[in-house]
Amino acid sequence: MATPGALENISADDLIEQIYNGAVPAKLAADLGVHKCSIYRHLANHPHYAKAREIGMAVRLDEVEQAVTDANERTLPRERERWRCLTWRAEREHPDRWGQKSANITINNNVLAISDSLVGQAGELLSQLRVCNTVAVTPVQQVSDDE
Repeated sequence: MATPGALENISADDLIEQIYNGAVPAKLAADLGVHKCSIYRHLANHPHYAKAREIGMAVRLDEVEQAVTDANERTLPRERERWRCLTWRAEREHPDRWGQKSANITINNNVLAISDSLVGQAGELLSQLRVCNTVAVTPVQQVSDDE
């Protein structure tokens, strides 16, 4: 491993650019000869780190998806497993973007009470209309001039 302060000569913006392009911080640490925690601490307060991680994940998902598409009969099981592992990680690291969405359904019993109330009121209104209709339809008796 590198000596403490080994990352001081490495630009955080260069590391962020590599993460935007799909590099995994732990792999960057191994390539630089530093512990992965050093990379995470070095980038933790960078304003573009979170967005770089999200876009980097999208890049890796695209790469693995292409690998599955291009796989032959011999390599397909391995590429599918890579896809499964990467999608699992994407769901957990970025649940807002790649997490499973669930329907948020709330059943409210008050709706049933309101519905019953409206049915009763509608019934009363129909009864009143029938009474009015009966009165209006009652045949008018003609009065003859002889009376």
